[in-house]
Amino acid sequence: MKVRTVSSIYLKDAIELISGRDLPKTQFNSEGSGIPYIMGASNIKDGVFKIERWTENPTVIGVQGDIILTVKGTVGEFFIQNEEEIHLSRQVMALRVKNGFINEYIKYFLAFYLTKLKEKAKGMIPGISREDILMAELPNFDLEQQNTIIKILKIAESLISKRKVQLRALSELQQSIFIEMFGDPSSNRFNLPKDILNNITNKITDGEHQNPIFESNGFPMVMAKNVLNDEIDLINTAFISEEDLKKFRKKCNPEKDDILVVSRGATIGRASVIKTDVDFALMGSVILIKLNINDINPYFLKSLLNQQYYRNKLLSTSGSSAQQAIYLKDLKKLEILLPDINLQRKFAGVFNDIEEKKKLLEVSLDLLIINYRSLLQRLFKGELN
Repeated sequence: MKVRTVSSIYLKDAIELISGRDLPKTQFNSEGSGIPYIMGASNIKDGVFKIERWTENPTVIGVQGDIILTVKGTVGEFFIQNEEEIHLSRQVMALRVKNGFINEYIKYFLAFYLTKLKEKAKGMIPGISREDILMAELPNFDLEQQNTIIKILKIAESLISKRKVQLRALSELQQSIFIEMFGDPSSNRFNLPKDILNNITNKITDGEHQNPIFESNGFPMVMAKNVLNDEIDLINTAFISEEDLKKFRKKCNPEKDDILVVSRGATIGRASVIKTDVDFALMGSVILIKLNINDINPYFLKSLLNQQYYRNKLLSTSGSSAQQAIYLKDLKKLEILLPDINLQRKFAGVFNDIEEKKKLLEVSLDLLIINYRSLLQRLFKGELN
């Protein structure tokens, strides 16, 4: 069926928009008393609402079927509300769909529209105003066509979801192999020897603490957000001059097979192996570990540091400051398991074999996401047969 080009209306003609309101700390709880309270994007993961707070004193209420959208802080996250009632903080707004429109259709339109907003803002939306939402131009498809669009996009989403499940399964296999070979680090049931990290490394330091002058192009300046689970993102970085690169690398010179550890922020504790020979520099939110490869394998250490037991140990040293941080002195004193180097290398071989399978799935996932975004564009422009 062809989705025909139709006239547009403003989104305000299809929804009622409800702005949230914050509650004082004395009016919400973590014991499950009252109705759920959404505080912002931290409560949303993969389009699902994670309930962490409740309130017995709601003032602005979202109801089942509303589309909840984050408009401050980390903006552009959204989901369809399944709960009967939730209290809305000022970080979010609720889109309540009027007769003649389907909430899933409006949800998919939001995905299309937010992409346009990000393009206009060159990748970063500082905030979403009521006017941004209410004055968005919505294709005025009839209910039959709305259902056609929903059906097509659900199929595309299903393919993406299945690929993500396959990737998670491979990551879980890597974890189970680690436990099978070395045991749970918290119990050390194989009685593996231990040593402090400083004794088996050549350098532990962190990146630049002063903001450099960023350039439109040049050499990558890696920050915490660029340290991913399986790689270092050198594309979506800030850039610095060659002069600054040389200056910063005198103290902190990341190289292939070194380990990077995020020392603060949302992904604190994440460890990743450098797999590239490209020269780059580090900001202070990332710690560099240079290994003595005769004692420890980078892929073993990465897997070890990413165990929850070790993350918890490092975070427990960060104190009660407003922002958690991993400090060099604590990382250097961290006592780690140190199995035979040949066993570590055997693990690394199996680990990297699985990594290769994951790379193939990731390429496939990227293509599925590109296809989904293309579908969004074509469907909401009425271009798809």
